[in-house]
Amino acid sequence: VGKAVFQFCFNSANWWWAQQQCEAQGGDLVSIDSAEEQAAIESIINGYGVDRWWIGYNDTEQEGQFVWTNGSKSKYTNWHIGDQYVQPDDHNYSEDCTELLAWFDWAWNDWTCWENQPFICRYD
Repeated sequence: VGKAVFQFCFNSANWWWAQQQCEAQGGDLVSIDSAEEQAAIESIINGYGVDRWWIGYNDTEQEGQFVWTNGSKSKYTNWHIGDQYVQPDDHNYSEDCTELLAWFDWAWNDWTCWENQPFICRYD
């Protein structure tokens, strides 16, 4: 989308290690800056058969203050809102990283950073 290049990494990693892998290649965990970018990513990951992906949105520095790994504040969010699962919920005070979650129709979910799962890198 635009000038951004997205890399879909299937090797499972915790959020911290995923960010390090993206940085080592000159990028960051993906930031999603618009509904257009969200839709483009969804159209790709729908065909992969993977149900969760790390993205770069996090509140690891200050609870409730989400920022992207590239340091920017978000102009766009797509948190899951519905049923009993309204996100972000910081369940058990341990969810500081964000994933795209299939059973939320790829809406965003805060999740514990130590879970190993695929991730998306972004190169601008």
